[in-house]
Amino acid sequence: MGFKISGLHAVNFTENAANVVLSDVEEPVRISYTVDNNPIMDEVEMHPDANKQIRLLTQQLIRLIRPLAGPDECFRELPRVMWTATKSDESVTLGGWLVPGGIAKSITSETELIDFFARNFLTHQPQIIETTPNQPQWLAFVRPYAYTKMEIYSTLYAADGSKFTKRILETPQTPYSFNQVDTSYITLWKEFCDNNNLEPIAYDVFGDSLKKESTNVGEAFTSKPKHPIDQRYILRQPRFGEQYFGFVNGMGGFDTIVMTGESILEPDGEVETFTNSQVEEELVNDYTSHWEVSTGYLDSERVASQYQDFLKSQFRYCFHDGVWLRIIIDEYELKHTRGELNAYSFKYHHSEHNERRFYERDTLPDVSLPTKFFDI
Repeated sequence: MGFKISGLHAVNFTENAANVVLSDVEEPVRISYTVDNNPIMDEVEMHPDANKQIRLLTQQLIRLIRPLAGPDECFRELPRVMWTATKSDESVTLGGWLVPGGIAKSITSETELIDFFARNFLTHQPQIIETTPNQPQWLAFVRPYAYTKMEIYSTLYAADGSKFTKRILETPQTPYSFNQVDTSYITLWKEFCDNNNLEPIAYDVFGDSLKKESTNVGEAFTSKPKHPIDQRYILRQPRFGEQYFGFVNGMGGFDTIVMTGESILEPDGEVETFTNSQVEEELVNDYTSHWEVSTGYLDSERVASQYQDFLKSQFRYCFHDGVWLRIIIDEYELKHTRGELNAYSFKYHHSEHNERRFYERDTLPDVSLPTKFFDI
């Protein structure tokens, strides 16, 4: 067509997506824009400005794309955007894929963007973290189109010095896919350690990829070890009163964190009643449990940043009796002094107010006979 196009990338974060700019436009252009085949704009006529440019404000068009991550495994194609520009009897259709989230670093090179996604898990957690054997963990990553094969491995380190490595995932043959894998110790290594009487001390999760690249003589395949780069989990025993929380982080993945401080139940609610023949009955009981919890002391700026990311997220969960429950944060108290130990607190309630309670019954022990019988 008779104009130039800039700002379009094959894959990018939604919060880093640049505006699409049409330059050298001489006449009005009709624009259609879809996200996953859902029309956002349909044949909207746009006129060039004084600089002969038309700008598509991309971030406004894609702001309602929901996160892909959650407290479970997930393998699916990234949300796809398609837009068509038409003028006179000419038309061009272009598109790309988007990852819900964003990063502070500005990356504009197409190749650098693709390699960034292949190198990095979508997490802000420190590269080496402590976790308990029971703490759920997930890692999410993007498989770009140029990477024809991406496999995820885990290496276990045992107390006797032995080391074991196994493949835990090969991504589906879907270009530009979002992949979230369960990296919990229980899922990856517990059965193996129990069967082999091993005492685990840590384990890594990392990728091994193959990238297709164009050369002067055709296509070549390049091995890309440590794509994605290692994440290390140091195992420790659980501590009394610890609680696990999960959230969709700022990069679009799912992280879990531990609250080590005290937890206080502060329920509230209103009761609506009516009186019939001088007998009062309840119509609605709006009892809602609110918990106030504390992070405990945060010993580094990187860890504190992750807890700040949790408070900023709109998709947060607590892990209760083996089930992830969506929560709403009512209020929080965050005062941070750089370079010192900090602790945050917040108050939350379940998004679903029906607080289903269940206690598993067990076989009763034998009655212990008293040494002295009571008088009857």
